[in-house]
Amino acid sequence: MERSRRARTGVRPSRRAFAVLLASGLAMFGLGAIAPTTATAAGDDLRVTLPGGMAEQTVIAASGSALLVSSTGSRIPDRLSTDNGATFVPFMPTVPANGSIAHVAHGKVVWATIGESTTLLTYDFSNDAPVQHVVSGWVEAADAHTAILRSDADGVTTRSAKDLATGDVHPLPFTAPTDTTTVHTTVDVDDGSLALATTTTTDAEGLAGDGYLDLQPVTGELSVLSAPVAVPGLVAAVLRGDQVVYATVAAEGFGICFLDATASAGPSCQPFTVDGVPDPRAATVALDVGAEWVLVTPRWGAGSQARLVVDGTAAPGEPAPVVPPAADRSKVFAVGDSARPLASVWRGTTGYIGQVEAGGTVSRLYTHPTTPVDVTGLRLTPDRVTGLDDRTGQAASGYQAWQRSVSDVAVDKEVLFGPEAVGIGASGSRTLVDDGGRLQLFEGGRPAGSLTPPKYGANAESLTGPYFVGRTVAYDQVMRVDGKPQRQGQVRALFGSHALMLTNQSLNRYEVADVTSSASTRVDVPAAFQPATFDALGLWGDYVLGFNSLGASRTPTTVVLNYRTHQSWQHAGYPIEVGDGFVVLQLPAAAGDPNTDDVLAVWNILTDAVTRMPDRDWSAVSTDGSHRLAYSTGSQLVVRDIVGAARSAPRVLGVITQPGLNLITGTARWTLSLDASKALAPGTMTIQGSAGVVYAAPLPATRTGSLHGLAWDGRNGGNFVLPGTYRWTISQGAVDGSGNLVGADGSSAVTGTIEVVRTPLGTVTGSTPTVRDTTPVVGQILGVSEGAWSPTNGLAFSYLWYRRGTSAPVGSGRTYQVTPADLGQQLRVAVTGRVPYWATTTKASAYTSKVGKGTLGAGRPTIDNTRPKVGAVLTVNPGTWTPAGVKFGYQWYRVAASGKSTRLKGQTKATFTVPKSLAGLRVRVQVTGKSGGYNNRSANSARTSKITKA
Repeated sequence: MERSRRARTGVRPSRRAFAVLLASGLAMFGLGAIAPTTATAAGDDLRVTLPGGMAEQTVIAASGSALLVSSTGSRIPDRLSTDNGATFVPFMPTVPANGSIAHVAHGKVVWATIGESTTLLTYDFSNDAPVQHVVSGWVEAADAHTAILRSDADGVTTRSAKDLATGDVHPLPFTAPTDTTTVHTTVDVDDGSLALATTTTTDAEGLAGDGYLDLQPVTGELSVLSAPVAVPGLVAAVLRGDQVVYATVAAEGFGICFLDATASAGPSCQPFTVDGVPDPRAATVALDVGAEWVLVTPRWGAGSQARLVVDGTAAPGEPAPVVPPAADRSKVFAVGDSARPLASVWRGTTGYIGQVEAGGTVSRLYTHPTTPVDVTGLRLTPDRVTGLDDRTGQAASGYQAWQRSVSDVAVDKEVLFGPEAVGIGASGSRTLVDDGGRLQLFEGGRPAGSLTPPKYGANAESLTGPYFVGRTVAYDQVMRVDGKPQRQGQVRALFGSHALMLTNQSLNRYEVADVTSSASTRVDVPAAFQPATFDALGLWGDYVLGFNSLGASRTPTTVVLNYRTHQSWQHAGYPIEVGDGFVVLQLPAAAGDPNTDDVLAVWNILTDAVTRMPDRDWSAVSTDGSHRLAYSTGSQLVVRDIVGAARSAPRVLGVITQPGLNLITGTARWTLSLDASKALAPGTMTIQGSAGVVYAAPLPATRTGSLHGLAWDGRNGGNFVLPGTYRWTISQGAVDGSGNLVGADGSSAVTGTIEVVRTPLGTVTGSTPTVRDTTPVVGQILGVSEGAWSPTNGLAFSYLWYRRGTSAPVGSGRTYQVTPADLGQQLRVAVTGRVPYWATTTKASAYTSKVGKGTLGAGRPTIDNTRPKVGAVLTVNPGTWTPAGVKFGYQWYRVAASGKSTRLKGQTKATFTVPKSLAGLRVRVQVTGKSGGYNNRSANSARTSKITKA
């Protein structure tokens, strides 16, 4: 048992288990169960009746109407029925704990244990008389009468059959196929006269090919088959007496066949198909047989399978899919030749063992038995009791986690965390549930996030304040519930931010370390305690709990050390948990006591008084460390006041707070979360600077001992305070009147500092921007690529464009249109990245090449009269040109019938009067645009029609 499984107050061993504890250290993994009822008082006790739970049974072996079942989920059966579950008796024979079942049929079950030799234990359901045989060699298969031995020498495999009654050994001349190299051979025997070797083959794509059946008499007589029989698509075969039951596959489906080896007739086969199988030749098939049935299980893909039942003895019937009733979970047991295949069916919190009928339906045989829920661990905090239990119907592979509120007069109804867990811890208002994959955190019973446990797991039960223990290969890692690692080392116990650590085992050295710093205090272990026999295991406040396994009577002795005052106390018995001046002990029964069960007791280390609990069948135990004890009996949960507990002042188990407050955002909050060892009365939080108190707030009473969600916005009244160092202080007393809250060391004030600043959260970073065209011309619109910047949340940009040699920007947008004034100049852009509450950053691009002349955007000139006559005045419209302000020049042309244009001298105005000389010809006009910074550009109008006489 790992050291890192130790809890805040030490250890919670199961009673009568101390021999294990001496060897491996005290354990701390707890499970619990509580029924949904309120408590009743009995004297000083609050008691809750534990519920009954249905215990799922696993069928280990079955033959005919006989069943061997396990009630614990192990491979070892503990109950026997010979009437299909109508009645059960305890199963007493000792079976190999490290063995496996080799064969179940014909009223017998055979266990095999492989060591230097193989031990076969045969149990006969009819006479309760186990028979044991020890066989030298590798046993490949066995039934109640015969063991099949395998030998591999010089690359050759040989097999033989050993008669377990006479010891005679006969060779089995199985013939290995020679026409294939991808083979797998299995051997089977089933209380008949024959042994079967089944060889299956696969091709390079993993598809089944020809297989082979080889039958040999176990008596060494002549072979039944002259040579192995080739069976296309053979994937599995078993013996049912002297009958071979085998399965085949083909591209179109599956087949199930019966072959009577003692008759001359061929096999009787039944084809069938299974929905969802892409290619049956890539599937595997498992076969389980009873006297009158076969269970066929094709498997394919990633975990897909189907189950079909085939009835028949001489010939297989039509395969029928097994269809369990609607259930949360079900499973089929094919563990021998029972009257029918067996199944376990669960729905909600109830379940039963049934049998698979001929049509594939499941009928009920018997209901799983009802037993008390097993309680093996609890966690008691000031306001509640928390634990795990093994109730059925709630958890598939783990345990059910739960908690109940506890007051001075009652234990309240149950609240479940689920659906399953492997560990649970509770401290203050927090609950930490390990569901096997994540650590689920609850605050006041409500989800508050989750954590990824360390690679090698975490001890949720060790939760104390905001701290718990994680595991690594070489050391323990103290973790905080927000995921931040704290101190490392060999952690034996936690009490809030203090850890009991083993620093040198050979020298018996321990220390109590502050997990939030490098501070530590050595624990003075009396010299009389030898390192080989002394172990320190628990911590509460200043008390270190340990035990010494040797004394005058050579019995374990509980030891308590005050590591600050160096006092020590001793008492006979086994330590379970330590609290405020008391220890929960496991004491042996007194001499002459007819009840030999160990006694649960509380030892007051200050008065040396021992109070024995009235219940003798206790199991799980926990204390809140202050004044109460919780434990479970075979039928009840008991919560009891500890009379005479020291009741010292409440101690801080842990504080999570921000080191400072940055006022730059105007919305920031400084927060504080605090956990104490007991319930707290109303109190006050103050924050004080150099000029006095700037903030004071009342604190509510808390039954849990936790104060979470405390916050300050940096204001003194309506105004923000000035940057500087401020001190926070918590002043709060205990509900039980034991004093004001103190630090984990039991004396220091509950206080700390806050650094108030007004500082940018960081500086924006960015890449060098680039101008998208580095060869600009006048009139062109330039863009920018900003590159990668960080952070991106809230990021915004601004832009300034510059000419080389000038400091005044010429543009301020993400794009810039080059002007005539830029002609011959080089340009660049400066990009500034801004994120709220971060310092800005400006990055400038490289300069472009010198700006060249632009190209005018030409319009389309038009003549206002396209059918002119002699004497008409024609006017040209130059069209729309860019940029604005272009100046125009004009030249009119006459156009001959051949299409040749001739410039008309002197005609350079926007208007033109048609002379008589142009009658019968056409005219057109050319417009030339001119603008500073641009190259000149000309555009022509269309030709007019032929000019007519007036």
